[in-house]
Amino acid sequence: MSRELRQDQLAAAFCDHFAHLAAVVADASRYGQSPGLEHQFVAERAWLIRNYPHVKRQLARHLEPTRPTAQSWTAPPDSFERLFSSPSLLHILCQDPATLNQLLNATGEAVEKAFRTAGKNSGKATVS
Repeated sequence: MSRELRQDQLAAAFCDHFAHLAAVVADASRYGQSPGLEHQFVAERAWLIRNYPHVKRQLARHLEPTRPTAQSWTAPPDSFERLFSSPSLLHILCQDPATLNQLLNATGEAVEKAFRTAGKNSGKATVS
């Protein structure tokens, strides 16, 4: 299997997993958290964390750049890393809905722009 084909398959899988994570977050925001949604969130989050390093360069050019603050030598986490940093669905739902919408929109747009032809799902979801 060629490297290009593997990369295309990974991009398509990333699109699908990201779209599912975004849908789970949106559903939990609308209808409330449940054990089933929590399980789906944790599973998708684990897959995305494991595979994000392989597609990060492709996605990074479609994200707002992050710069270190005056108090830090390291760059702050990008939008995907901030989304994945929530260890549970409850934790992510504790964020301000507007902030969570911005995060989902920024990451969804980056997935769509980076992998427009790789996957059918754009990962767009909104939190109510």
